[in-house]
Amino acid sequence: MSKKEFLDLLDKYLAGNASSEEEQILFNVYQHIEDKYEWDEPGMDSLDQLEHKLVERFKNSILRPGNVDLSENKYTIKPRFNNSIIFKIAAGLLLLLNVTGGYWLYHSRPSETGRGFTNQDTQNLITHTNSTNKTEKIIFPDKSFANLTAGSKIVYSKDFSGSLRKVYLIGEAFFQVTRDHTKPFIVYTDKVVAKVLGTSFIVKSGVNNTEASVLVKTGKVCVFKAKEFTIADTKPELTGGVVLLPNHLADLNTMEQIEKKLPDAPEVLKKQTVADFDFDNTPIATVFSRLQDNYGITILYDKTKFSSCSLSVNMGNEDFYQKLDLICHTINASYQVRDGNVLVSGTGCTN
Repeated sequence: MSKKEFLDLLDKYLAGNASSEEEQILFNVYQHIEDKYEWDEPGMDSLDQLEHKLVERFKNSILRPGNVDLSENKYTIKPRFNNSIIFKIAAGLLLLLNVTGGYWLYHSRPSETGRGFTNQDTQNLITHTNSTNKTEKIIFPDKSFANLTAGSKIVYSKDFSGSLRKVYLIGEAFFQVTRDHTKPFIVYTDKVVAKVLGTSFIVKSGVNNTEASVLVKTGKVCVFKAKEFTIADTKPELTGGVVLLPNHLADLNTMEQIEKKLPDAPEVLKKQTVADFDFDNTPIATVFSRLQDNYGITILYDKTKFSSCSLSVNMGNEDFYQKLDLICHTINASYQVRDGNVLVSGTGCTN
């Protein structure tokens, strides 16, 4: 039942024109509202005291002797209430809907309306589901766009009014965001939130037990756990959360912690020349520096240990990890990826 339908039915009830079935529907709505207080939702503590008082007030109005049958813990309406009880119930239900309606809209039905949006936003939203078997391009009011994969869903504002550009995603999409230093572009999902000012990146929302992740193609992205994202995090400054640069991704693991990683296939970030990976007795410090410059990935190693190492090899179409394998094999070293960096270890080279 929508809020409008509920209010129409309540008006009918107060006018004395509701059938017994419609009266029962009203009390079922009340029961449904009360049951929600048993949910263990983040943020409920902030409203708990007020909501508890309201519920107790409704309960006291409803549970007067002769008004209801409490068998099997269900409310069954007896013949007509007096007007004072009717108005107490009606006022209570309306007040509860107004106090908590936006909260439940945000937390209990994100897949329908979009996390990050309030019930005040719902009249100004566009919802689109990609029902095709190919990627669809969605263009936003600021000329940013998203390539929405098949089966994915996106919710966004018609005009991007206000201080934020907000988008809600279920599924996966590639975003190319028009730069605006004063108005952050925020992609909400049920598991992670990505905030940018202008960049390109891929978001996987983590539905149906799939991984939730953000992969940066260009620019800078701040990634947060959805349940920890606050109003303070919506400021234009790209701080807080996990900060990502190109060729880095943030992954929400099974422990619900965000891990900073490297993608399976890091891409060269600048236009290559033939000489970029053509080495002739080149000091290893130069080799690693060139690799960092081309891929934007930090390589950490003991410069003293490897100071006498050099490399003579021509590398062409090898990917990032193949290049690393070849380099480390030549200088008797090994590497591991940790927190989005490459750590090279070994005994060094002999003269």
